[in-house]
Amino acid sequence: MRGVEGTVLLEFSIPRMGRRIDAVLLVGPVVFAIEFKVGESAFHRAAYEQVWDYALDLKNFHEASHAVAIVPVLVATEAVAGATVLHADPDGVSHPVAVGGGHLREVIDRAVTKICGDAIDPELWRCSPYRPTPTIIEAARALYAHRAWNLRQTANFMKRKKNRPGFSQSEPEFLISVLDRHRDWAVIICLVGGGQEINLGEAGIGAWLDALETCFPDWRLCISSRLTDSEYDAGRAIDRVRHLAKTRFDDALHLAVSMRSFRAENVSAFVKALLDCEAAAAQAAAAQLVDRYPIALTRDLARAKAWVRARARGSERFGLAS
Repeated sequence: MRGVEGTVLLEFSIPRMGRRIDAVLLVGPVVFAIEFKVGESAFHRAAYEQVWDYALDLKNFHEASHAVAIVPVLVATEAVAGATVLHADPDGVSHPVAVGGGHLREVIDRAVTKICGDAIDPELWRCSPYRPTPTIIEAARALYAHRAWNLRQTANFMKRKKNRPGFSQSEPEFLISVLDRHRDWAVIICLVGGGQEINLGEAGIGAWLDALETCFPDWRLCISSRLTDSEYDAGRAIDRVRHLAKTRFDDALHLAVSMRSFRAENVSAFVKALLDCEAAAAQAAAAQLVDRYPIALTRDLARAKAWVRARARGSERFGLAS
């Protein structure tokens, strides 16, 4: 683009979403995430949310984009005009700017003039790590995200749905027994969250450990050292497998950042301290997250709903829990 000094990256990959940004333009202190809709004369809501999602993904998961300004731009090539007003949220991500093909330069000039900061190093930005990248664990979650049943619930299911009365294994024990038939080796990865036993028939991590101790003592156990926390309710089961020769505890197995609260690593710690009535710990955790993760208090349900709706961006989902 004549008169503009910067770097263009085409088809920039967004691993978490399994998609690509048509173009990323690095000019001065600004990252422009640009989505082109060739032949379109209208700005459709889905396209608007798409480019917004790209910008939010860069901000939250691309390391070099955490502290820079990001402007998502939707270009409908046949549109006559569009909005060029920039409105940024506190995290530096602007609301998408929708323009026709002839107005892209205007958006770039306005953003670079308005936004201050150090110029982005294009090579460092391009090579910056992207976290989290898809792994076999994420693929397993997507395909088989599933909570195990205890013995009673499994037996009930097998009797009603499979016509097998008297089934004597919990779901963890049954699944381990299937993999135990392999002559070579097999791996089971259990992604454990707190409160897995709150629903009817859900076994929790304790059922997996009990099955391994009772029926499959030859299996090697690698356990997060944080699994002993009260929220996982696995303390007694862990005590029973601790003596096994092939049990190993590893800090690296703890997934510290929840995908639901990736913007603030201390949210989970804050909630846990709050529920455990540990006021000092809750206050300390809140002080570390308040800048990136807003917390509001109200007794007015209508105001709470309006507050949540107003802060949803792109295709972000939201809701209320009671």
